[in-house]
Amino acid sequence: MSTYVIGDIHGCFTQFNELRKRIEHDDSDANFILVGDLTHRGHEEEAMLEWAFNNITSNGKYRMVLGNHDDAFIELCGRGEFQTFYSLAENVGLSYTPTDSLKRFKASPDRMYEYACFLAAQPLFINVEKSDRKYIIVHAWHPDSTRDELVSIFHQHITKKDVRKNKSDAVKNAGACESGDVKSAGACESGVLNNAGACESDDVKNAGACESGDLNNNGNLNNSNDSNNGNTSSTEASSAMSAQDAYQRRHRLLWERDINEFGIWKRRYVPKDGEILIHGHTPTLIVRDETHRDFPPGKVWDLGTSVNIDCGLVFSVNKRSDFAKKYGNLAAYNLDTGKAVYLYDIPHP
Repeated sequence: MSTYVIGDIHGCFTQFNELRKRIEHDDSDANFILVGDLTHRGHEEEAMLEWAFNNITSNGKYRMVLGNHDDAFIELCGRGEFQTFYSLAENVGLSYTPTDSLKRFKASPDRMYEYACFLAAQPLFINVEKSDRKYIIVHAWHPDSTRDELVSIFHQHITKKDVRKNKSDAVKNAGACESGDVKSAGACESGVLNNAGACESDDVKNAGACESGDLNNNGNLNNSNDSNNGNTSSTEASSAMSAQDAYQRRHRLLWERDINEFGIWKRRYVPKDGEILIHGHTPTLIVRDETHRDFPPGKVWDLGTSVNIDCGLVFSVNKRSDFAKKYGNLAAYNLDTGKAVYLYDIPHP
């Protein structure tokens, strides 16, 4: 009985079902953990949410962690009853508005509220132990900044001219940082590193939202067993931490990236007890030329201490660009074997 972690689905319900059924055909006892972002961008958001509502539980065959777009859905449809990135931002004097569209949904307001309640009950992380390995499953990144090692990825064959080109082409080629979506939540960073090694947008920087040391005492994740999950998501107030800590913690769990969109630097996860961080959020299409990381676009990036499984499926489905259409994919990462199963067999470019 293997456990598979599936990357950002973004309303691509048909494709998700195809991959899931293929795996279950070979392993009927397989378990699944979705890394969030069930909603937004895709054309089958409502079908995906309905399936999740009826199948995902806290300890069953299908589980999930919350993603930033799921969090936006809670903010839009949760009637102000739940803690979100947006409500936490207000607590520290910031103002962000979700730009996710609900125009594809046909459900009644009451049903949308039920979906929001369901999402609000999902954890921000899940700890798993498999085959003597420890894993932390999150949507975006680990909340503790002390476990970041910032690594410059400038190489001789990557010039400043290449970086400037990436700055204009990365979003266009992958469609990964749409204007409004990410920008409004302060997650599409400017590429400027502060002394703490954090990458900030001007809005977040000016608000002092990414200062060094603020995440050192924020209730760090523990590497215990599978039952020790991040259920302090949308349903509980973070009374043990300051408003600033709570905001920054949620920002890192839902919005932080392991590589900035210009391809200038990357974060390396430094484990505390040999655990491996499994995450999505940043499509492996986000920088067109990824040869400097030795990983092809649209594939799982296994960096040893962290594994990025968001292969950018929705940008292929939506035909965002020729590049995204060709390389966008959906992956299921097997925690028992450390290997990925892909929806599409895409050759290395």
